[in-house]
Amino acid sequence: MASKQEFLKRVEERLKYVPRPVYKLAEDQDLLKLIDIMIMKDGALTEETRILVALSAATALECKECTKEFKDAALTSGISQKKVSETILLAGFIATSCYVVMMALLTALIELEKLDRG
Repeated sequence: MASKQEFLKRVEERLKYVPRPVYKLAEDQDLLKLIDIMIMKDGALTEETRILVALSAATALECKECTKEFKDAALTSGISQKKVSETILLAGFIATSCYVVMMALLTALIELEKLDRG
């Protein structure tokens, strides 16, 4: 397994940038091993897709620091501003849609509860 420094160097080589959250994740040796096995190996996704997926997840989870860091990583690695913007908008739309559906379900459950009591 790679040391923390080796791992961070590999991340920088792949992404041309090390997002700040990755520094925090690299502190945990078990997590570092898991990341190394699952994320850092070559797979079916292109590097661009991997970065945009990370940006999308950070946006949907409303992690402002992560969103900023992955947006910067995307732009630094050469991904166009248009793709970055579309990724953020799409992730935000899906996250918001989920909240709207959940609120509608909760409202319906509250109304059913009132009917059952009444």
